[in-house]
Amino acid sequence: MFALLPGLLIRYSATLIGLQVLMFILMLVAESLGWSEDLFRAANVAVLIGSATTAGNYVALQLRGRPSWPMSLGLAFFMSLTSILLGVLMFVLIIAAGGVEMADINSLVDEIGIGAVGAALVFIAFGLLLAYPVTLVGLRIGAGGTAKQIAKEEAAKLEAAPAA
Repeated sequence: MFALLPGLLIRYSATLIGLQVLMFILMLVAESLGWSEDLFRAANVAVLIGSATTAGNYVALQLRGRPSWPMSLGLAFFMSLTSILLGVLMFVLIIAAGGVEMADINSLVDEIGIGAVGAALVFIAFGLLLAYPVTLVGLRIGAGGTAKQIAKEEAAKLEAAPAA
C-alpha cells in the first residue's frame, strides 16, 4: 500500500486542487445569481468523489484489479488527511491574503469556548468524519470501473490468443 502513496497522493491532490478552483469559480457565478448555499455543499461532495475516483483509477491500474477493502480503507484515510491539509493550507492562504481577519477567527474560537487547539482538533475530526466516507466511495467507484475495464481487456486478449 505504501508504494502506491506517492503517485496516488499526487494525482489526488492535483485533481482536488483543480476541481476546487473550478468549484470556486462556479460558486462565484452561482452566488451572483442568488442560488442557495446547498449547492456549495453538494459541490464539495462532488469534488471529493471526483478526486477520489481519479485516485481509484490509478490504484486499479497499478494493481491490475480492484484493491482489497483493508487497502481501500487505508488509502481513503490518507486521501482524507491530504484533503484536510490542503483545506488548511487554502485557509491559511486566505488569511494571509486578508480575506479573513484573525480577530474574527479569535472571536469565533472564544464563542465556542474550547480554545484554539481544541477548535483545530474539532475541525480536523469533523473534516475526517465528513470526508472519509465520501472519499472511500469515490475510491471504490474509480477502482471498480477501471478493474472491470482491465478484466474485459484481458478476456479479449485471451480470446484472441488461441486464434493466432
